[in-house]
Amino acid sequence: MSYRIKLYRYIQKLKSVWPYEAIWVSVWKDNKPWPHNPITAYSTKEFVGYFNPRNVIYRRLLPNEFIVEIDANDWGITTKIASIVQSKALKLLDGAIPNNWFSGGRSIHMHFFTHHKIIKNSWSLFEELSKEYYTKFLNCAYNDDDVANLAMLIVRNFAQLILPKNKKYQKFVDDNFFKDVKHLIRFEGSPYLDESGRLLGYKTYMPVISQDKPKVLLTKHIEFPEKIKVWKPDQAVFEYACYYVYKNYIIKHGKPPSKKILKSKVNLSKHARILQLLKQCTFNDMRKQIVGLYIAPVEVLLNKEKVESNPQAFVEEKVREWKSWANINYQAKLSDNIKKRRIYESDLRAYFKYMVKRYKSGKPIFPNTSKLREAVEHHAISGPLEELKELLKK
Repeated sequence: MSYRIKLYRYIQKLKSVWPYEAIWVSVWKDNKPWPHNPITAYSTKEFVGYFNPRNVIYRRLLPNEFIVEIDANDWGITTKIASIVQSKALKLLDGAIPNNWFSGGRSIHMHFFTHHKIIKNSWSLFEELSKEYYTKFLNCAYNDDDVANLAMLIVRNFAQLILPKNKKYQKFVDDNFFKDVKHLIRFEGSPYLDESGRLLGYKTYMPVISQDKPKVLLTKHIEFPEKIKVWKPDQAVFEYACYYVYKNYIIKHGKPPSKKILKSKVNLSKHARILQLLKQCTFNDMRKQIVGLYIAPVEVLLNKEKVESNPQAFVEEKVREWKSWANINYQAKLSDNIKKRRIYESDLRAYFKYMVKRYKSGKPIFPNTSKLREAVEHHAISGPLEELKELLKK
């Protein structure tokens, strides 16, 4: 069976594990991220044809998925830690938590999936916990998206229940997967490349933890599981475990992630000047990220009175104001191999509407200067770039 057919079938199985929304993927090329796209934006068959085995592709974890990534830079230690995690997973709660192992020959990715109906049936518990989490600990309003994010954060931290207790082993486990619900994982079947771009191996399925390090250098040798193993615990046991994880890992051991942002002060005069300079700049990529992550939040912060009094008029005013900039950037000369992506009026409207909704719900608004800095350094092709770079350093 060809690699592309196996990949196609695996994606279909992955979709059935969480059938409620798209699988989000991100292509990295020349060590730079391209925009995230849902696989359902085009058919799975088209995505498989587009999946270039030489491009590194990442995906977001599914909402019912948690992962343990082990990388000790020593295959013997890596497999030893994986065996400890596997043993603990087999004994946890009301029975075995089955896992799915993948490796590119260096680290081991242990993927765990909870049955989607168990997650859905626990929604009232997640709502109850969200009421305490957002109002008491974060001191902000929340909506259904926030409840879903807290649910994912709790599920991600199930991994901490099966980590080895030995601290010398814990340092070899990537803890970013427990902190951020949008942290990316290398897509199954994706390549590992060294700094020079040389192929080290493809991420392939491991039926068992073996002392033999996998080294797959040809796509025809990449393997995917015949069946994705899914954990289906008793509903009451699962909800008890969610409550335990929430109290012991989300609240007790971790500071709520938004507190720093809530206390941060935004230098509005500096950001107002950056917006003026941005209107004179053109970019060959990352334009949508600039609008969504920087322009929209800054405009809301600069125009709070308009947002409060007439949010719809504010949105339409900003769409008109930035439409010409979007068109000029679309017509700008692009680098080789970068696909043109037009920013339509509907895109601009969606970004400003989202930021207004966020502000009105009491959530913190914080412009992402690091993303803008990345865009200016790597994708700006004209404009007052020196002044812009200097402002972004401060």
